[in-house]
Amino acid sequence: MLPRSRYPALLATLAVCAASTLSCKAHRTGVADARVLHITTSDYAFDAPAQLESGLVSIELFNRGPNLHEAQLLKLGAGKTLKDFSDSLGLPGTNSWVTSAGGVGALLAGDSARITEILEPGNYIIVCGVPDSSGKPHMMRGMVRSLTVLPSTVRNGVEGFSYDETLALNEFAFTQTPAFTSGHHVIRVTNNGTMSHSAVLIRLDSGVTTMQALKSGNNRGGSPPFHTLGGVAALPAGAEAFLPVDFTPGRYSLICFETDAHDGKAHLAKGMIKEFTIT
Repeated sequence: MLPRSRYPALLATLAVCAASTLSCKAHRTGVADARVLHITTSDYAFDAPAQLESGLVSIELFNRGPNLHEAQLLKLGAGKTLKDFSDSLGLPGTNSWVTSAGGVGALLAGDSARITEILEPGNYIIVCGVPDSSGKPHMMRGMVRSLTVLPSTVRNGVEGFSYDETLALNEFAFTQTPAFTSGHHVIRVTNNGTMSHSAVLIRLDSGVTTMQALKSGNNRGGSPPFHTLGGVAALPAGAEAFLPVDFTPGRYSLICFETDAHDGKAHLAKGMIKEFTIT
């Protein structure tokens, strides 16, 4: 897996500013205890703890902006470090020792979102694959941070975690059960496919399609015709995460920004986009 620009360059220049905090503590989510990993993004850096214990972790992302940012977690192979990853940026081929590990999908400046997932012990890095206006991924501008996940003496798993919706990711489709409805929901997102998939969630302005929203970045003036709700960054095959969301009436879209390692085509170009309406 090589770092690449998974998000269209047209989404890379959107601005607002706000404040935030960082910490790592215990947090009650659903009916399961989860540790909390607070991450704050800005141009072009992550503010986050250097380590936390393994197990069930709620990852909370706040984007100070001014540009669009994500918090994609990548797990490194044994003995690999942030320097190894940085040295590999821009090199041809794939890194078999880098595995997608979830995280929070892209947010506009001023927005925040959360997902909950299991993090196993090991060395991780947090990266932003959103490109700047020239098409260069933010990680290649230094937006990378190491994260050590330590073995925990207390195992807190997903057993008893409450959710009321499911979203299955596959090649190349989203399947929701039951149909999403207005109000607060916790969605169990599972990657049932054979490759990494993401589920980035946006709310479209009235009359705007997903493709129109993606193309809107070509016009640098004004506000984008959508709102970001984060969603789940790339999960490896077989993994799961829990996404809390408050749906209000309107039109929404789920998008997978991953790229097929076999043919280099974006999953969204293969139809991995799902628009739906909340009434």
